[in-house]
Amino acid sequence: STVRTYFGYDGGGNIATNTLAGSTVLRALTTGLHLIVGSDAINGMTILNGGNVGIGTTAPNYTLDVNGNFSIKTTSFLIGGNGDVNVY
Repeated sequence: STVRTYFGYDGGGNIATNTLAGSTVLRALTTGLHLIVGSDAINGMTILNGGNVGIGTTAPNYTLDVNGNFSIKTTSFLIGGNGDVNVY
């Protein structure tokens, strides 16, 4: 069986790939860079001009803003602020 992949520019600011299983679109907007993944056009990742990164959101309010569950595969991590908090 043959799987064909298409790569192109649509003239609307989008760089896209397309396969039989779905598509990926890299969209450069004035607000930042958006990665849209899958046939349902779900926003996978957004990087705003100010540096905020969103996963599953188009409008991240924090340096890293995750909409949904996430997992940390380590025995400890550090949360910074006025004082450091170690979580084990």
